[in-house]
Amino acid sequence: MNEPVRTPRPFADPHRRMRRMVAVGVASLFAMKVAVAQNTLGDLLDAGAPKLSPAEFEQEVVGRPIAGATPAGTRLELMYIRDGRIVGTGFSTVTGGLVGGGATYTINGAWTVDGTQRICTRIRVDLPSQCQFWFRKGELFFLADSDWDRESKVTRRSMSR
Repeated sequence: MNEPVRTPRPFADPHRRMRRMVAVGVASLFAMKVAVAQNTLGDLLDAGAPKLSPAEFEQEVVGRPIAGATPAGTRLELMYIRDGRIVGTGFSTVTGGLVGGGATYTINGAWTVDGTQRICTRIRVDLPSQCQFWFRKGELFFLADSDWDRESKVTRRSMSR
């Protein structure tokens, strides 16, 4: 009998598939490390990142959705619009002060170019209401997301004089 010769499929072997997944994962980690490693201007310049001119900013950023995180860990999705407006959405996280899940909020603002060719942004945020428990210790007040979790972070407030 003449049976057709079958060539093995590259991912049919589970060991080969696992090796490929590990290789892709390791490669992704190295790529992520390079992208995440730029924490300072020196890191960026050493990696060859050029400064955008206002014209390049308008060509490469304006009119396109751009996303990132704030230092506090809140995720933002913004769009710089040609008429000078900024619109977008912010996403609070569980660790951002909301018990039981996250919430979204609206971002509006404006952008301009100043005399030194910097991109200037003015952003207004319509935050969702945030409900917290208040405590008093002497003349100080403290806000907490929980009234039972002893590890819950507190925010200190005092009366202005």
